[in-house]
Amino acid sequence: MKNSTGKLAAVEFCNFLLQSALLTPDSRLPTTLESVCPMKREYPETPLVGVGAIIIEENRVLLVKRGHPPLMGEWSIPGGVLEIGETLREAAIREAMEETGLQVEPSTLLGVFDRVLRDADERILYHYVLIDFLCRRISGEPRAGGDVDDVRWFSREEIATLSLAKDTAEVIERGFRETVRRNTV
Repeated sequence: MKNSTGKLAAVEFCNFLLQSALLTPDSRLPTTLESVCPMKREYPETPLVGVGAIIIEENRVLLVKRGHPPLMGEWSIPGGVLEIGETLREAAIREAMEETGLQVEPSTLLGVFDRVLRDADERILYHYVLIDFLCRRISGEPRAGGDVDDVRWFSREEIATLSLAKDTAEVIERGFRETVRRNTV
């Protein structure tokens, strides 16, 4: 259980905890690795990969109001953290379904962004690498799901009134421009 430096590796330790829990006959104990060692979003040891689904229809973009940190209570692009074994496009499809109830088809990669948020002591509180795709609705009607409190279509004019991160507003605008370009070709 010790790595080359003599320290217990985090992954090995999590597996050890899970095996110990599974060997104990108590139904209240955790049964998955995630329940024993959940992903560390706050004060992470490594950056997390996040995907975003920019869904544009009839000159409007679908945004979600976050129900949990980071960005609790704020409007943002539907999306979340890439899961092990998923492709980026699969993650965009899953996150769009979980948060908006829409089945989507990702197309154009619109951008890759860094999102590093620091606490009052300048320690890294959150660190994401965000990968955003333009997506087309295949089916479904918008409904809030997962960790989302609300879901709503916004026009370009309404987007300008929201307090979005600069890179978020920019990637949404890229999505609008790409949608116009596709419809005129």
